[in-house]
Amino acid sequence: MSGILKWLGESWASFIDGDPFSTFASAAMGAFAGAVATSWRERRRAVIQEINNINAARTLSFSICNGFIAQKKQHIRGLKKEYDAARTEFIKAQAAAAAAPGKLHVVELSANYGTLTQASLPIAALQSHVLEKISMTGRGLMCAVQLGQVYDAFNRSIADRNTLSVELREGRQKHGLSDKDVAYLYFGLPTVGGRDDRFKDNLTALSEYADDGIFFSKLLAEDLGAYGKALRRRNRWRVWSLPRIGTEDWSDVEKEGLLPPAENYAAWLSAFAPRKSRLSVVGAWLGKRWRYGAFADVVGTGAGTK
Repeated sequence: MSGILKWLGESWASFIDGDPFSTFASAAMGAFAGAVATSWRERRRAVIQEINNINAARTLSFSICNGFIAQKKQHIRGLKKEYDAARTEFIKAQAAAAAAPGKLHVVELSANYGTLTQASLPIAALQSHVLEKISMTGRGLMCAVQLGQVYDAFNRSIADRNTLSVELREGRQKHGLSDKDVAYLYFGLPTVGGRDDRFKDNLTALSEYADDGIFFSKLLAEDLGAYGKALRRRNRWRVWSLPRIGTEDWSDVEKEGLLPPAENYAAWLSAFAPRKSRLSVVGAWLGKRWRYGAFADVVGTGAGTK
């Protein structure tokens, strides 16, 4: 028994002589430093990955925007301008013929039944990046959703135009339509049997959808850029060597008149207007009261008292 007690005493003395508290403190500090280093590496990796995803999404947005711009520039803008001019001339000629019924009037139909190829744009890849790999919320997120809807509607309209073009081109042979019937169908003018303005409305829809695609893809690219730059600013002192966010230049496209005016989307944009803080609201109210003399009597009384 005495031998066991002696061994326990010697072991305890050796434990105390070894400065166990210092050992515990060192181990704890080492574990803490390791956790901090691991957290820093994970944070750096996550920030860099998100910035890379942002740059990839911006590249996809530019590609989609350029696709809609190409459709508008090469096909739709010319078709719409040509169609509107031909329709105006046809209506003028019809009015002139109605004003002089005794004369023979030959009204020439200037029609373009050309078909279009549906767009093939990386919408799914863009939505995957924005919705799954980037933490952006609000307007930019809604742009990605809206862009998918516009893309589907645009391609459906192209398919409808192609069907209508074949229908009008073959109307005389297959459906026994007269030249006048074809002209009225083409220009969407009223007839005794009613009014069929599918072709006219389709071209209008194509023009609007092309503008929508340009607007939302451009806005998404800009919002992604703003979000990415804000992310870099928040982390530039904690994470070094972060990838840069590029800038866009729309001046050439704007000069060609290919960008739709933002005023056309004022109602949509108003849903994402920044909310005013309570302090700014109170400050504006006080400023308004001051400007319109609500406190004039108070100020005047104070200034005149001695």
